[in-house]
Amino acid sequence: SGAALQEGESTTCDSGLAIDSTDAFDGAKAIELCQKSNGTTWGVVTAEYLLMDGKPIPNTKQSHLAHGILDGWGTSVAAPPKLGSKLLVLSSGVARDFADPDHQTSNTANHASPSVVADTGGHLPGFPLQTGDASCGKSGSLNDSIELRLQLKAPTNAKSFSYSFKFYTHEFPQYICSPYNDMFVAVMNPAPVGAIDGNISFDQKGKALSVNGGFLDVCNPADIPAKFQGTCAAGVAELAGTGLAAGEATTTNHAGTTWLQTTAPVDPGSTFTLTYAIADSADSALDSYVVVDGFQWSASPGTVQTGNACKLGGTGACLSCNQAATAAGGCCDKETQACLADPDCAKIAFCSGFCGGSVSCQQGCYAQTPAGQPEYDKVLQCLYATVDTTDPKNKGACGVSCGLQTP
Repeated sequence: SGAALQEGESTTCDSGLAIDSTDAFDGAKAIELCQKSNGTTWGVVTAEYLLMDGKPIPNTKQSHLAHGILDGWGTSVAAPPKLGSKLLVLSSGVARDFADPDHQTSNTANHASPSVVADTGGHLPGFPLQTGDASCGKSGSLNDSIELRLQLKAPTNAKSFSYSFKFYTHEFPQYICSPYNDMFVAVMNPAPVGAIDGNISFDQKGKALSVNGGFLDVCNPADIPAKFQGTCAAGVAELAGTGLAAGEATTTNHAGTTWLQTTAPVDPGSTFTLTYAIADSADSALDSYVVVDGFQWSASPGTVQTGNACKLGGTGACLSCNQAATAAGGCCDKETQACLADPDCAKIAFCSGFCGGSVSCQQGCYAQTPAGQPEYDKVLQCLYATVDTTDPKNKGACGVSCGLQTP
């Protein structure tokens, strides 16, 4: 009854879930937490939508608009589901994108929940939080808060888990380093080693995800203000249809992250809580959103870390990771397409597909078509961070999944 899923196996169960479901177990299903636990078996023990002080959210339509189960966030470019056909959105405003029923603009929407004036009453530790460097001060009172609180029982062979998320905020570019900086946290209890006040999803400086975070790369470089930690390297394409692109909420492009991945360790068979939470800070204006999807258990050890999934070493089975990384839109799509466009590299790729991980076979493919090796090496560097697939220091997109390095 406690056996885990096979390494890397994905069970999806979100087809047909209603966008406005008030059942928190449906929110769990939307991120691929499919199995309910009876307390003995592994899975979801309890699921609740709450305020960030642990109180139930008001049972009104406007308050329940703070969570939604969507087919995708924005256009197909912005945030299609990572797994399955749905994803979960939580918002300090209305969790609907620009084309969804009941969409409300991100500069005016709220869900009328009570604010948490000073702290969260012990429900979530460490609040108010620092979002950014010390000069930014701590967050103000929490308004329009929403959380999905899950009690989970891990499979008996699970040693870690991961999930993907994106954070979006209306506060860029006007409100950088201010008391109004909304935040997203994912709090695990008991807290694993490496968590910060229980939070396992944080930016490069260990702070809650906010407009001050260095991961905000989906934005217009021309709009970068003082003290902004992001780069806007991804441009504005992934804002399209979210309600945060220029012409949707205001005439300004706002900001978000590309897909990030959090991993965390777990004791096999243990029971713990995982709380995804987001709130306005100091007021109830200018909303933020978190998109969550693709929760997976893993039999591989893990550490607490958040970043671009390609740089974390991947999760799941080696073959499935390689397939995902080299597929259209995957971490190594660009390198893969360049290889396939080169006839010699394409021959190596075809030959390698029959090697089953054999290093000697791989070397034989190189020997047959040496002219394709430079392009093929670029694919290997993306996948494993080095062309030597036996190097124990490998990581890349799939280094962990393929047993080349522990996280």
